[in-house]
Amino acid sequence: MALRIYRTPAVRSNAIAEAKPEEMLTDYPKLLGEYRELRTKYSELRATHEALERRHRTLKKRSTGLVGEEYILNLTLGLGQSYAADFDVRSASQHRIEVKTSALLPNGGFGSFRKWKWSNLLGEKRDRVFDYLILLGEPDSRHPTPFERGEYTLFCVPFDRVELLMDNGGGLTCGTSLRGPMASQMTYFWMVPKEWIAESFGDAAMLGVKPVYPHEGWRSSRA
Repeated sequence: MALRIYRTPAVRSNAIAEAKPEEMLTDYPKLLGEYRELRTKYSELRATHEALERRHRTLKKRSTGLVGEEYILNLTLGLGQSYAADFDVRSASQHRIEVKTSALLPNGGFGSFRKWKWSNLLGEKRDRVFDYLILLGEPDSRHPTPFERGEYTLFCVPFDRVELLMDNGGGLTCGTSLRGPMASQMTYFWMVPKEWIAESFGDAAMLGVKPVYPHEGWRSSRA
Protein backbone atom coordinates (compact mmCIF):
# COMPACT_ATOMS: atom_id res chain seq x y z
CA MET A 1 0.00 0.00 0.00
CA ALA A 2 1.46 3.29 -1.08
CA LEU A 3 1.94 5.95 1.55
CA ARG A 4 0.28 9.25 0.68
CA ILE A 5 1.83 12.46 1.92
CA TYR A 6 -0.40 15.55 2.21
CA ARG A 7 1.20 18.93 2.26
CA THR A 8 -0.56 22.01 3.66
CA PRO A 9 0.32 25.15 1.74
CA ALA A 10 1.79 27.88 3.88
CA VAL A 11 -0.61 30.82 4.20
CA ARG A 12 1.09 34.03 5.11
CA SER A 13 -0.05 37.62 4.98
CA ASN A 14 1.60 39.49 2.17
CA ALA A 15 1.94 42.51 4.44
CA ILE A 16 3.73 40.48 7.08
CA ALA A 17 5.76 38.58 4.55
CA GLU A 18 6.93 41.70 2.80
CA ALA A 19 7.42 43.82 5.93
CA LYS A 20 10.95 44.24 7.05
CA PRO A 21 11.86 44.21 10.75
CA GLU A 22 13.16 47.77 10.65
CA GLU A 23 9.87 49.00 9.06
CA MET A 24 7.80 47.28 11.74
CA LEU A 25 9.87 48.93 14.45
CA THR A 26 9.40 52.30 12.78
CA ASP A 27 5.58 51.91 12.49
CA TYR A 28 5.05 50.67 16.05
CA PRO A 29 5.10 54.08 17.80
CA LYS A 30 2.69 55.45 15.19
CA LEU A 31 0.28 52.53 15.62
CA LEU A 32 0.52 52.78 19.39
CA GLY A 33 -0.33 56.49 19.22
CA GLU A 34 -3.34 55.83 16.98
CA TYR A 35 -4.52 53.10 19.34
CA ARG A 36 -4.30 55.40 22.35
CA GLU A 37 -6.10 58.15 20.46
CA LEU A 38 -8.94 55.78 19.60
CA ARG A 39 -9.17 54.66 23.22
CA THR A 40 -9.43 58.29 24.33
CA LYS A 41 -12.16 59.04 21.77
CA TYR A 42 -14.04 55.91 22.83
CA SER A 43 -13.91 56.99 26.49
CA GLU A 44 -15.16 60.46 25.57
CA LEU A 45 -18.03 59.08 23.48
CA ARG A 46 -19.00 56.67 26.23
CA ALA A 47 -19.04 59.48 28.81
CA THR A 48 -21.18 61.60 26.46
CA HIS A 49 -23.59 58.71 25.92
CA GLU A 50 -23.97 58.14 29.66
CA ALA A 51 -24.54 61.86 30.26
CA LEU A 52 -27.24 61.95 27.57
CA GLU A 53 -28.94 58.91 29.09
CA ARG A 54 -28.99 60.58 32.51
CA ARG A 55 -30.35 63.75 30.94
CA HIS A 56 -33.06 61.77 29.15
CA ARG A 57 -34.13 60.04 32.38
CA THR A 58 -34.23 63.37 34.22
CA LEU A 59 -36.31 65.07 31.51
CA LYS A 60 -38.68 62.11 31.32
CA LYS A 61 -39.15 62.18 35.09
CA ARG A 62 -39.76 65.92 35.07
CA SER A 63 -42.21 65.58 32.19
CA THR A 64 -44.12 62.88 34.08
CA GLY A 65 -44.23 65.10 37.16
CA LEU A 66 -45.46 68.15 35.23
CA VAL A 67 -48.26 66.15 33.61
CA GLY A 68 -49.33 64.92 37.05
CA GLU A 69 -49.30 68.44 38.49
CA GLU A 70 -51.39 69.72 35.58
CA TYR A 71 -53.89 66.93 36.19
CA ILE A 72 -54.29 67.90 39.87
CA LEU A 73 -54.44 71.60 38.99
CA ASN A 74 -57.43 70.89 36.77
CA LEU A 75 -59.17 68.72 39.38
CA THR A 76 -58.71 71.21 42.21
CA LEU A 77 -59.10 74.40 40.15
CA GLY A 78 -55.85 75.36 41.82
CA LEU A 79 -52.84 77.56 41.19
CA GLY A 80 -49.37 76.23 40.49
CA GLN A 81 -46.54 77.38 42.73
CA SER A 82 -42.94 78.32 42.06
CA TYR A 83 -40.22 75.68 41.99
CA ALA A 84 -38.84 76.87 45.35
CA ALA A 85 -42.21 76.66 47.13
CA ASP A 86 -42.92 74.04 49.80
CA PHE A 87 -45.81 72.62 47.78
CA ASP A 88 -46.98 72.37 44.17
CA VAL A 89 -50.64 73.42 44.14
CA ARG A 90 -52.80 75.88 46.07
CA SER A 91 -56.28 74.45 45.59
CA ALA A 92 -59.53 76.40 45.28
CA SER A 93 -60.21 75.39 48.89
CA GLN A 94 -56.83 76.97 49.80
CA HIS A 95 -55.29 73.65 50.78
CA ARG A 96 -51.55 73.29 50.15
CA ILE A 97 -51.02 70.19 48.03
CA GLU A 98 -47.79 68.43 47.13
CA VAL A 99 -47.99 66.24 44.02
CA LYS A 100 -45.84 63.21 43.15
CA THR A 101 -46.29 61.11 40.02
CA SER A 102 -44.88 57.68 39.16
CA ALA A 103 -44.83 55.76 35.92
CA LEU A 104 -45.16 51.98 35.94
CA LEU A 105 -41.80 50.47 36.86
CA PRO A 106 -40.46 46.89 36.62
CA ASN A 107 -40.83 44.90 39.81
CA GLY A 108 -37.72 42.75 39.52
CA GLY A 109 -39.47 39.90 37.73
CA PHE A 110 -41.72 38.95 40.65
CA GLY A 111 -45.18 38.11 39.30
CA SER A 112 -47.13 39.96 36.64
CA PHE A 113 -47.53 43.18 38.58
CA ARG A 114 -45.30 46.24 38.53
CA LYS A 115 -44.67 48.98 41.04
CA TRP A 116 -44.91 52.69 41.66
CA LYS A 117 -42.07 54.58 43.25
CA TRP A 118 -42.34 58.14 44.52
CA SER A 119 -39.19 59.93 45.69
CA ASN A 120 -38.50 62.76 48.15
CA LEU A 121 -41.99 62.96 49.59
CA LEU A 122 -40.92 65.79 51.90
CA GLY A 123 -38.33 67.23 49.53
CA GLU A 124 -34.64 66.49 49.25
CA LYS A 125 -33.95 68.07 52.65
CA ARG A 126 -37.20 66.70 54.14
CA ASP A 127 -38.24 70.21 55.11
CA ARG A 128 -41.32 70.76 52.96
CA VAL A 129 -44.59 71.69 54.65
CA PHE A 130 -48.04 71.22 53.11
CA ASP A 131 -51.52 69.98 53.97
CA TYR A 132 -51.91 66.94 51.71
CA LEU A 133 -49.72 64.77 49.54
CA ILE A 134 -51.40 63.45 46.40
CA LEU A 135 -49.67 60.48 44.78
CA LEU A 136 -50.46 59.58 41.19
CA GLY A 137 -49.61 56.19 39.75
CA GLU A 138 -49.83 55.21 36.10
CA PRO A 139 -52.56 52.53 35.95
CA ASP A 140 -51.65 48.88 35.51
CA SER A 141 -54.25 47.35 33.19
CA ARG A 142 -53.53 43.87 34.58
CA HIS A 143 -54.39 44.98 38.11
CA PRO A 144 -57.19 47.58 37.97
CA THR A 145 -57.93 49.40 41.22
CA PRO A 146 -61.37 50.10 42.73
CA PHE A 147 -61.42 53.82 41.85
CA GLU A 148 -59.48 53.69 38.60
CA ARG A 149 -60.95 55.57 35.64
CA GLY A 150 -58.18 54.79 33.16
CA GLU A 151 -56.12 57.88 34.00
CA TYR A 152 -54.30 57.48 37.32
CA THR A 153 -54.47 55.51 40.52
CA LEU A 154 -54.74 58.21 43.20
CA PHE A 155 -53.73 58.36 46.84
CA CYS A 156 -54.18 61.36 49.14
CA VAL A 157 -52.16 61.37 52.38
CA PRO A 158 -52.45 63.99 55.16
CA PHE A 159 -49.18 65.73 55.97
CA ASP A 160 -48.92 64.26 59.47
CA ARG A 161 -49.02 60.71 58.06
CA VAL A 162 -46.48 61.14 55.26
CA GLU A 163 -43.36 60.53 57.34
CA LEU A 164 -44.86 57.30 58.71
CA LEU A 165 -45.09 55.92 55.17
CA MET A 166 -41.61 56.94 54.01
CA ASP A 167 -38.74 54.49 53.59
CA ASN A 168 -35.19 55.27 54.74
CA GLY A 169 -34.53 57.14 51.51
CA GLY A 170 -37.49 59.46 51.97
CA GLY A 171 -39.62 57.81 49.29
CA LEU A 172 -42.42 55.28 48.99
CA THR A 173 -42.75 52.14 46.87
CA CYS A 174 -46.04 50.33 46.29
CA GLY A 175 -46.77 47.28 44.12
CA THR A 176 -49.63 47.60 41.64
CA SER A 177 -51.11 44.32 42.89
CA LEU A 178 -51.94 46.28 46.07
CA ARG A 179 -50.95 43.33 48.25
CA GLY A 180 -48.72 43.36 51.28
CA PRO A 181 -48.77 45.51 54.44
CA MET A 182 -47.85 48.84 52.83
CA ALA A 183 -50.05 48.42 49.76
CA SER A 184 -53.00 47.29 51.88
CA GLN A 185 -52.64 50.35 54.11
CA MET A 186 -52.39 52.65 51.09
CA THR A 187 -55.45 51.06 49.49
CA TYR A 188 -57.71 51.07 52.56
CA PHE A 189 -56.85 54.44 54.04
CA TRP A 190 -55.55 56.69 51.30
CA MET A 191 -56.78 55.54 47.88
CA VAL A 192 -59.38 57.97 46.54
CA PRO A 193 -61.30 58.55 43.29
CA LYS A 194 -60.69 61.67 41.24
CA GLU A 195 -64.24 62.86 42.01
CA TRP A 196 -63.34 62.93 45.71
CA ILE A 197 -60.33 65.14 45.02
CA ALA A 198 -62.44 67.52 42.94
CA GLU A 199 -65.14 67.74 45.64
CA SER A 200 -62.69 68.06 48.55
CA PHE A 201 -60.27 70.58 47.07
CA GLY A 202 -61.90 72.08 43.98
CA ASP A 203 -64.63 74.04 45.76
CA ALA A 204 -63.94 77.35 47.53
CA ALA A 205 -66.74 76.47 49.95
CA MET A 206 -64.43 73.77 51.38
CA LEU A 207 -62.13 76.45 52.83
CA GLY A 208 -60.98 75.25 56.25
CA VAL A 209 -62.97 72.01 55.96
CA LYS A 210 -61.17 68.74 56.64
CA PRO A 211 -62.08 66.23 53.90
CA VAL A 212 -63.81 62.99 54.91
CA TYR A 213 -62.05 60.02 53.36
CA PRO A 214 -63.99 57.26 51.60
CA HIS A 215 -63.03 54.69 54.26
CA GLU A 216 -64.26 57.04 57.01
CA GLY A 217 -67.60 57.36 55.29
CA TRP A 218 -67.77 53.57 54.91
CA ARG A 219 -67.03 53.03 58.59
CA SER A 220 -69.59 55.62 59.70
CA SER A 221 -72.25 54.03 57.50
CA ARG A 222 -71.55 50.64 59.09
CA ALA A 223 -71.67 51.98 62.66
